[in-house]
Amino acid sequence: MSSALHAITTARPGCIMILLDQSESMVQPSGIAGKSRAVALAEAVNELIFEQITWCRKDDKIVDRFHFGLIGYGGTMAEPRLLSPAGKALLTATELANCVLATSADDDADPIWFEPKAEGITPMHGAFEIVASLLEEWTAEHRDSYPPVVCNISDGEWSDPDPTPAITRLAALKTDVGTTRLFNATIRPDAQTVEYPASVDELTDGFSRWLFQHSSAVPPEMSGMLAERLGRRLGPGARGLIQNGRVSQISQMLYVGSAAVLGNVRG
Repeated sequence: MSSALHAITTARPGCIMILLDQSESMVQPSGIAGKSRAVALAEAVNELIFEQITWCRKDDKIVDRFHFGLIGYGGTMAEPRLLSPAGKALLTATELANCVLATSADDDADPIWFEPKAEGITPMHGAFEIVASLLEEWTAEHRDSYPPVVCNISDGEWSDPDPTPAITRLAALKTDVGTTRLFNATIRPDAQTVEYPASVDELTDGFSRWLFQHSSAVPPEMSGMLAERLGRRLGPGARGLIQNGRVSQISQMLYVGSAAVLGNVRG
């Protein structure tokens, strides 16, 4: 991919979407003292949004270089957890900066866009249906943009219908630069972790093997960043998948996915 095609501008914005499990099981420990999976991941998402907006600052102004969406799935349904004043589920940097819910109670007073939730079942199929519909429209309108980066984070299998058809629909979406990048991660800090496997045989449970089939190969513009952070090269054909990840490992995946979108900003 040429750097010219990859360049992110206001005319050719990027798109980052997160799907986050908010089912009842997310009350379980995250591996960070005193924090559930729901709380720790909400903090990670809030930090990511802050970094994304920072990337879009230019001369003390926010320049709209990307669209961001967050779909939570728990309770009985999946739904957007962030909406613009006009009700849009894909927000610009300016809209994100203007929809802060609160600030943290500590001395840093960090902005909070998204609060944790953990209840009900795991309607993953519904989440992928929403994302596929949103990105069908986005990719049609942004043919010359870097393809959307989608990160799905869960601690277990779905409770609603099989999400495979919705994921297949999503994976087929593309811009002139490339196909949608779909990364998946499971959070189970008390089990064996596998990061970016190149073969399904590296995985130890059936759900992770299923996710492997529905995870994109790590593209070149991400593999170098990941190799630097992991201290090793990724194997040929490595997939964007983390089995039984810790919060820090999942945060790293989110950061690298965003950096691939926003790391070549021009204008």
